[in-house]
Amino acid sequence: MAEKFDGKERRQFVRIGGEIDAKFRVLLDNKNEPITDWIEGKSNNISLGGMCIMVPDLKEELKKMIQDKANLIHIEMNFGENIEKVQINAHVTYVSITGRVKWEHSVSDVYEIGIQFVNPPLHIVEKIKDFIVKQYIKRYKSEVEGL
Repeated sequence: MAEKFDGKERRQFVRIGGEIDAKFRVLLDNKNEPITDWIEGKSNNISLGGMCIMVPDLKEELKKMIQDKANLIHIEMNFGENIEKVQINAHVTYVSITGRVKWEHSVSDVYEIGIQFVNPPLHIVEKIKDFIVKQYIKRYKSEVEGL
């Protein structure tokens, strides 16, 4: 049975919405040994502690692999033009189906994969932090200027 929500925020970090190109692959038993090809997706939110990646298709076998806590997933994120791609290891915290969406030329189910970063290097944390700050400024600039 799910734990009753008490109204308190449990996230450690500020989370920002926004679409980020991301792909991931599964690493065998916490080793840097890939056991899948890259799986393409998009992130719809990110924080310093993790992110959510949406993928258009998630086969049952792959779902089991990413939910296996012995395995890590290796993520590559692209924050946009002229910004170096970021790679980081993580654990999956949840997988859920959220509905149907059009992906390029087809319509399919959408799966959200909740991801918690594992020991991110400081230089990666700084890049994620810079991205989050820029997104907040972009989103709330007009509200701040009106004060």
